[in-house]
Amino acid sequence: MSVIASQEFYRSPIFWAAAAVVAAVVIGVGTMWATLRAANPQRSIQYAIEETRLFQPHEHLDGTIELRRNGVLLTDPRIVRLRIRNNGRRDVSANDFDGAQPIQACFGVPVLELLSSGSQPPTSHTPLAVVSGNELRIGPGRFGTATETSYVVLIDGPPAFELRHSLLNVPLREGITLGFASRLLTQVVYPIAGAGAALLIIILGAPFT
Repeated sequence: MSVIASQEFYRSPIFWAAAAVVAAVVIGVGTMWATLRAANPQRSIQYAIEETRLFQPHEHLDGTIELRRNGVLLTDPRIVRLRIRNNGRRDVSANDFDGAQPIQACFGVPVLELLSSGSQPPTSHTPLAVVSGNELRIGPGRFGTATETSYVVLIDGPPAFELRHSLLNVPLREGITLGFASRLLTQVVYPIAGAGAALLIIILGAPFT
């Protein structure tokens, strides 16, 4: 005794509708991947400044609150964090510093102390930084791809920040955005997959005749 299916699955309009959805998702992801990859340079440095004022001046006018460094009274102490991220697809190496000139982070007021430095992920390299007057001089050194390096300094007074560099063929701009992989997920894969899943549910939920 043999059993013959009334209709093979590959002849079902539901099957071909689902296949069309999958194909659209694959094509959409591929197209957006190429677009994002073209818009994401192989080497790209971005930076951001985060400032924390330790206390308002009026809080210590009566002498009850004071902050001193090496015996010197600080009138408007601030902690400033400089974040540097390589969102590109290639490392920035020490050879990319023209004439071995460091990145110069100028704060407009004397840098009293470099409090800390580090990178994420923790296993990544952190280029050396030294204090020189109003500046923090960083590198030459390697900024690995998809890594973020932070430098925290102590200053006294409102900063007037400026970043100067001698990097060769490496775009550098203010404002840290999502990395390439994160942007691909949030801007491409998740929206397309969600739309495809919703359409597939509608198709499968439709009555078949």
